[in-house]
Amino acid sequence: MTGLCCCCQGQRHKEMNFLTPPCRFSTAPVRDQDQETFKIMKRAVQDHEILSAVFAKMDVPAMTVAAGVLCSLLLFIATATLLLQTVPEGYPVGPHLATLGHYLPGFEVTWRGACIGALYGFLIGAIGGFMVAVYWNLTHYIALGVMLISSAELAD
Repeated sequence: MTGLCCCCQGQRHKEMNFLTPPCRFSTAPVRDQDQETFKIMKRAVQDHEILSAVFAKMDVPAMTVAAGVLCSLLLFIATATLLLQTVPEGYPVGPHLATLGHYLPGFEVTWRGACIGALYGFLIGAIGGFMVAVYWNLTHYIALGVMLISSAELAD
């Protein structure tokens, strides 16, 4: 059993004809033409490459539109849900949600107000999404800069 992988007994490597790297427990021999491939795969990964992969850059326009649409739908659906419920005669509809009218001029718990609220929701969500994406990218660049500076200092 020497020279065979302990997890698959060499079956996977025979089926693949050694074209894929053996698993981490393998002691199977590697063909000569695959040596170059394995040298490339075994190169040391730099810290900034790991950070760059983990903290990927966020697309600011996409995040702006996505957050705007999400908040817009949220406010519209909240208002529409209150309007579709049956309410006893003389009972106010959505008094808590109606207080948003103090902050969002024109918003009220009506179908017209739901559309106006959707516009306000898009505006507020878009501003929030823009700020989150810009902050994310800024911290990403700062973290990469610190990592590159510290790795350069260690190299000296």
